[in-house]
Amino acid sequence: MKRNNFGRQLEHMDTMLRSAVFFSRHTLKVVLATDTQYTFDQVESKLSTWPSHYRRRLHLQRRQVLFHENHPELRDTWRPCVWSKVLLHRIFGDFDVGVFVDTDIVFLGPPQDLWQVFREMSPESVMALGPEFYYRRDRKAFGGKFPFAGKFGVSTGVMFLNITRIKALPDEFGETCLEYNSKYKLWHDQDAINLYFHDRPHLLHEVSARWNFHVTVCESGFIRCGDCFTDGVAIVHGTTSAFLQGRQVTFQAVYQSFRRVLDFQDPGVFVTFFEEKLKVSDSIPSFSYCRKAVGLHNVLLKGVRRWSAKIGQEEHLRNTSAGGSSGGLRRRYNRGLQIWFVLRVGSTKPYNCFMIQYPRPCKNCSPVFCRIP
Repeated sequence: MKRNNFGRQLEHMDTMLRSAVFFSRHTLKVVLATDTQYTFDQVESKLSTWPSHYRRRLHLQRRQVLFHENHPELRDTWRPCVWSKVLLHRIFGDFDVGVFVDTDIVFLGPPQDLWQVFREMSPESVMALGPEFYYRRDRKAFGGKFPFAGKFGVSTGVMFLNITRIKALPDEFGETCLEYNSKYKLWHDQDAINLYFHDRPHLLHEVSARWNFHVTVCESGFIRCGDCFTDGVAIVHGTTSAFLQGRQVTFQAVYQSFRRVLDFQDPGVFVTFFEEKLKVSDSIPSFSYCRKAVGLHNVLLKGVRRWSAKIGQEEHLRNTSAGGSSGGLRRRYNRGLQIWFVLRVGSTKPYNCFMIQYPRPCKNCSPVFCRIP
């Protein structure tokens, strides 16, 4: 596939949503930012081929991509839509907080786990980002032209946004990032955001590479992510077409496994399939420092195995308690439990993060609102 091929982007989006839905036991609300209604319709057409029990878990909405009115030249750049990332606080201005992800990512665990990052952010932090090691590695190429944020530079492939705080900044975030572009003639939004947080480090919360695991994390021959070994990788990011071509056969094995993930209903069977795919990738002739990194398969499988074991335990408990009347009630209505990421503006609480509700009325199951403290 060509680098800017629309079909490639559509396949990435489909695979990303497949992984999110597979790991979620509840309904997910996903808001897709596109430049045209046609793009959104193409995504919906892809989803119509899913098994119905998986499709029902996904609630999809559309927002219009914004371009800055004072910078029309950005429409003619390499990838014009990426510059809309500096305007996410406008596109999703009715949200308190949100997680933005590129299309070329795969979840290796429940998407709901992402929300724990917001609990770790300081009261000043407006955004949480993972490392992008190539800034420090290629200091002559990048650092010689402009500085970068954090210890190594940061990636904008996965962005944890406190939108309320971004809108309250004294300098308008998007306009300031675009001023950096005018000054340095940058390649894309990520460079501008690095410059922004280099000058304002107190506003950035750095997270580990487990939340945005890409090639530069392991290309030195070892994995630069301590909690990947303890907690497992949460998101794999296929930057520079790593999912589809080139030497990164381990990343391609991850992607190919999740292309087929909805063929499986038993998590344990999928884990076995995923393990085999990774083993086969080791036999493919290809030179890559990542595949030489000790423990790579384990960090990719750790979270998936843990989630599968948890689901197995829950199924066992449901089956053993189904004989009692209370157990039967739990079994009936927990299947219909929905979690919608509903983020409200103007709350006195830091984050109104989700609403739990049952899809049909029943005794003693009125809607319950939960807040992250």
